[in-house]
Amino acid sequence: MVKSPSIKTYQGQKISIHDLEKKLAKKIDENISEYIFCVAHWFAYTILTANKHILIHDSSSPWVCSGKLVDTGASFQLNQYPLLKDFLKEYNGIIQCSHQDEHEMMHETYEDELSDLTIPWILDQLETVIAELFPFLSEVKIAKIVTEMMDDQFIQIPFFIFSKSLESAVAEMETSFLFEIGEESAQESIHEFELEQSIAQEILKKIKTMYAMTYAEILPDRIEMPLFQKLKPILIQLAKEGTPVEHIQLLADWSNCSHSVAQELETFCICEKCLST
Repeated sequence: MVKSPSIKTYQGQKISIHDLEKKLAKKIDENISEYIFCVAHWFAYTILTANKHILIHDSSSPWVCSGKLVDTGASFQLNQYPLLKDFLKEYNGIIQCSHQDEHEMMHETYEDELSDLTIPWILDQLETVIAELFPFLSEVKIAKIVTEMMDDQFIQIPFFIFSKSLESAVAEMETSFLFEIGEESAQESIHEFELEQSIAQEILKKIKTMYAMTYAEILPDRIEMPLFQKLKPILIQLAKEGTPVEHIQLLADWSNCSHSVAQELETFCICEKCLST
């Protein structure tokens, strides 16, 4: 095993690896309630909105090893999962191709989602530690240091240990407790989700009507960049007539569009030049 160096340099800044690990561990302990709340919010939101999936093995399928994931349409019942670790075994409906066998599919579980939540949270703690060590550095520079650290095995190993330690600890918590502290914020997120969906659908309805009147044709189901250029004057007109720009930007998430169009919608604005046309 390669011995970890005591001092390493990242983006020109010398950092003691041992000191960094101690400070990160302390920062995680200080903010552990914040992490638990993040997990509680995610768990409550999932329980309230997601369906249960089951894995069915069909011998006639070429993907025999992986089986077929089926959405049962049934909601999760909180009392069936005394501890979070019981729930983490459930499939979340996401399927990915195996790196080893193109005919084998990998079915994600909520344990994968917990990891996806935990890692960014620890990264935030790491950024805070770096900012405290080097208060004179800009946020951009700190982000670059963290990015460089994540490519270093001497940081990856303790980072992985911190991550798995947190996940193991929270997995032993009672789901009733997590749901209780996360339900209110989860309900707020659900309400916000439904409100944004309703607003976006209403705007899409207006756009389809205006598009048909302007071009004497039906708006295609998918919006690619050439079509977006035809839609842009309509979006500008909507904004001029009082539709908030923030509402139009919601179409980036709530319309069937290409990635490039979504980027345009996310940054859509009405500049003076547009308003004068």
